[in-house]
Amino acid sequence: MKRSENKEANLLRQNASELLKNKSSVKDQQLSEPDILKLVHELEVHQVELELQNEELKEARAVAQDVTNKFTELYDFAPLGYFTLSRQSEIIEINISGSQMLGKERSRLKASRFDFFVSRETKPIFHNFLSQIFDNKTKVICEVSLTNQPNIQIDVLLTGIISGNGEHCLVIASDITDRKRTEETIKISETRYHRLFETAKDGILILDAESGIIEDVNPFLINLLGYSKETFIGKEIWEFGFFKDIAANKDKFLELQQKRYVRYENLPFETSLGQKINVEFVSNVYSEDEKNVIQCNIRDITIRKIAEEALRKSEEKFRFISENISDVIWIYNFTHDNLTYISPSVFQFSGYNQTEAISHGFNKLLSSESVQKMLNDYPTRVSEFLNGVRTTYIDQIQLTCKDGSIKWVETVTKYQLAKDASIEIYGVSRDITRRKMVEREIQLKNEDLQRINAEKDKFFSIIAHDLRGPFGAFLGLTELMAQESSSMSPDEIQKSARLMRNSAGNLFRLLENLLEWSRLQRGLAIFVPTSFLLRPKISEILVSVLDAAKKKDIVVSLSIPGDLVVFADGDMLNVIIRNLVSNAVKFTPVHGSISISAKYFPDRSVTISIKDTGIGMNKDLIDNLFRLDVNTSRKGTEGEYSTGLGLILCKDFVEKHGGELWVESEEGKGSTFLFSLPGNPDKYYH
Repeated sequence: MKRSENKEANLLRQNASELLKNKSSVKDQQLSEPDILKLVHELEVHQVELELQNEELKEARAVAQDVTNKFTELYDFAPLGYFTLSRQSEIIEINISGSQMLGKERSRLKASRFDFFVSRETKPIFHNFLSQIFDNKTKVICEVSLTNQPNIQIDVLLTGIISGNGEHCLVIASDITDRKRTEETIKISETRYHRLFETAKDGILILDAESGIIEDVNPFLINLLGYSKETFIGKEIWEFGFFKDIAANKDKFLELQQKRYVRYENLPFETSLGQKINVEFVSNVYSEDEKNVIQCNIRDITIRKIAEEALRKSEEKFRFISENISDVIWIYNFTHDNLTYISPSVFQFSGYNQTEAISHGFNKLLSSESVQKMLNDYPTRVSEFLNGVRTTYIDQIQLTCKDGSIKWVETVTKYQLAKDASIEIYGVSRDITRRKMVEREIQLKNEDLQRINAEKDKFFSIIAHDLRGPFGAFLGLTELMAQESSSMSPDEIQKSARLMRNSAGNLFRLLENLLEWSRLQRGLAIFVPTSFLLRPKISEILVSVLDAAKKKDIVVSLSIPGDLVVFADGDMLNVIIRNLVSNAVKFTPVHGSISISAKYFPDRSVTISIKDTGIGMNKDLIDNLFRLDVNTSRKGTEGEYSTGLGLILCKDFVEKHGGELWVESEEGKGSTFLFSLPGNPDKYYH
């Protein structure tokens, strides 16, 4: 495996080297020493990250291989036979236990038909078993007999289920030969040697129907009452104190002879040790060898009485809980289609009292969509319940309140048989309206995040496209100078160098904006607002952009009160002003003007305005100006390069301050960019 990993690593390195050779390199690009050190550091960090990821991949591969090996061992050496069969019973896969059941080597069994080993008597059962699996797509169980190679017949229990692709089925075979033999032995043994009288878990007395003399007593009654067998035999039943209430005199005994059946639900008994027990007493007369005898069955119901008392208390607790919890407990009889019980809390749920709710039933309590869902689901669920597949379900349905409002309800239901064999559904319903609202909000936020991610993807595509232009121009100039420098005049060389400098400057500003925007999006931008005078700060910022304005003979004027104070992050304000003024210079023709002003408002905010006499913008461009997924880049009046990223960065930085950025413009009439900042710390919010 290590050799394979080395081979993959070498192949990956080879592909990376080829890709690196195919990429164009930027020649003669001058980087400062700090930039070089930073790049080296980032490459080293990236290399460490790749090494860690490679180790994690190796560990994951080893774990996956270990799991595969364990699964193979479990499959092969499982004590049960595992088979993968086709519809025609062809053996596709088989484990070792399965091959041992069939008495052949596993390699010789593949592609053989499983039904070849099924006995003639059980072969129809097996074929029906296969048909049910493939036709009904359900779990099927059957018992068949197999004849293996030495002609030894074994009994197996087959459990089959359709496989994932629907073309094969998975069958588990369990050898039940010993169990079947044991069952036959037990059956014969019970028939021959055990009498119900001796093994019954009820006390049994056999009386002479004419005299009432006890002829026999079973061991259970002897153990129950603690008297010896000799104490009972030959005595009349009414001679025993614990029977005197049953047959206090011969008149009662005669009544039993006439009715031939007497039943007492609950009689108090006392054992030889004085222990009090409760019994159920049943007497009936029947003929045995042409002689009438009386059989008295005595069942100890002490535990049942205790259970009944516990059930009574449990019902009281249930009634208390159902009447006091906020959830609604209800019982619906599916067979008779009626709501038989609903807890009082239904009033807090719906505004209906218990009587109203039961009389209305589900058709009025639930919304039409929920009623239709129930009608669609119930037949399948009842079938699953009757077949023992599933009994409990969880649903979210809508409840129609008395005032017409709709509530979301989560309902847990359980199916079971009632005493009359009808199907009852027990349910507990909980109001989840608030939770559904929260889930909806989360869904909307997720959709919003997906939209934002899509916009970013589009934005990166636009930036990648915009980067190609300056790089192409830069590379073209370097190629020209490399090939034609010997024949170029000093003026031509100087002109080319100036163009290269401008192109490099555009690229640097774009990359700088990209870096700032990336840091802001990842939460790495440090935001430290302070209070300072606005005019000196803007004058300081303008130094870096006035050179471009002078080249186009553009007049830049400043109209800001000397005492005007803002509360802002100085570095972010630097980016905002530099980008907005640079854009104004870029799109203002020669001999134009740019005015920068600021005004303090009573709400303690400051609005800064940058107005130019440039080419302006139409409405469509203004509407898409701050969108990531729309390309709004255009060239300046002198062919200056622009991407639109600077404006997006400005907007994010302004909003970081709790302010707002907007534009007023008409095509051919210039543009005015305005943004607001807090005038003092009290105004700041984020």
